[in-house]
Amino acid sequence: MEKIRWEKMAEDTKKFFVAPQALYQNFEKEGGYLEPLIYIFIIYVLVFILLLLHLFLKVPIAFSLPHLSFNLFVLIFILPIEIIIGSFISTAIAHLIWIFLDSKESFKTSFKCMASFAPLTLIGIVAGYIPFLGRWLGGIACIFIGFYYIVLASVYVHNIDRERATKVFLLIAIVLALINITTNIRFTISNRKMQKQQEEIERKYDEWNRKMEEDYKKQMEEYQKNLEKVYPSQSPQENSATE
Repeated sequence: MEKIRWEKMAEDTKKFFVAPQALYQNFEKEGGYLEPLIYIFIIYVLVFILLLLHLFLKVPIAFSLPHLSFNLFVLIFILPIEIIIGSFISTAIAHLIWIFLDSKESFKTSFKCMASFAPLTLIGIVAGYIPFLGRWLGGIACIFIGFYYIVLASVYVHNIDRERATKVFLLIAIVLALINITTNIRFTISNRKMQKQQEEIERKYDEWNRKMEEDYKKQMEEYQKNLEKVYPSQSPQENSATE
């Protein structure tokens, strides 16, 4: 069974942030799939926890027993499956691009490269917490920082010409950024429409509530007038007592 080197994972993560070029210049191509899969899973567990904390701060009910049970179910059963499937699909796409760029490396090497990009998700999550611009910056930051890292991997791991790799992956990054911006614009428009609908519902409810209060007030006034007609010599309090 493949040995999991926890210290190397920690060291590679540190290099990813402080010395990325050194990481890919001395990139280890040997080994199996288990270690990179576990590495990806650890990163995504951290991401999942950050998202849960963010959700808890906004919607405390999310940590009620039913919601917490569901989140734990997702963490234990759904997330690992999504990670495995998503990792191999994304690697297959990247590997085809690297082959197009004349890479001679194996699919396993491409998989290890893609696994090394996992901390980018943390960058995207942290950037997403920036007020007002977070949703916009999070995705775009991941795309263009990821562009830098994938060019490094292309040059130092796959031995691809830097200029060629830069042109191809920059084009892909621009397309992804445009898709991200378009999606955010649509989301913003949709969100504003929902807010307007909510405001309209609240306005109509306030109007209905005010009308009900006015009708009730009129009915009470009419009731008092009728009492005065029936019992003209008694006060309203006495009328009520008499009834």
